[in-house]
Amino acid sequence: MNDTELQAILERAEAATEGPWMKFNDNEGMEQVFGALWCVGNDAYHNFSNDGDAVCIVVTCGGEEDAEFLANARTDLPAVVHELQRARKELDAAQRSKARNAEMWAKEVTDAQDELDKTRGQLEEARELLREWLAADEDTDELTRIPAIMAVKRQTRAFLGAPDAE
Repeated sequence: MNDTELQAILERAEAATEGPWMKFNDNEGMEQVFGALWCVGNDAYHNFSNDGDAVCIVVTCGGEEDAEFLANARTDLPAVVHELQRARKELDAAQRSKARNAEMWAKEVTDAQDELDKTRGQLEEARELLREWLAADEDTDELTRIPAIMAVKRQTRAFLGAPDAE
C-alpha cells in the first residue's frame, strides 16, 4: 500500500463522525423480523432511541463481535495508519543512516588502503637501499658506504614514523 492510498484511508476516517464510537443493541423482539440489529455511532444509545443529534448506523451483522469491530474501526483505523506511517519514516531514516555509514566506511577503507600502499612503497625503498648497501664491494672504504647507510636509516625512520635525528 503506497502513501497516497494510506492518506486516502486516513482522510475517509477523519471525515467520518468523530469517535470514539460505541455499540448498542435494543432489539426488543426485532430479531425475528430483521436479525440482530446493532446501532453503531458516536452516540449509539440516544440515536437508537431517536434522541439528540448524534449519528448512528444501524447494521445487521453476525453478532456483538461484529458490532464491536465496527464501533472500534473509527479509532482503530486511523491509529493503524499513523503507526504504519511512523514505522515507514523510521525505516526510511534507518536506510539513510545505513547509506551514510556505508559511505563513511568506504572512505575509511580507501584511506587505509592508501596508507598501506604508501607504507609498502617506503618499505620497498628501504629494502632496495639495504640490498645496495649489502651488495657493495667489501673493499670499498667505509667513507664511501656511509651515504648508503644513512639512506637506509632515513627510510627506516620514515617507515617507523620516528623523527629524523640527523
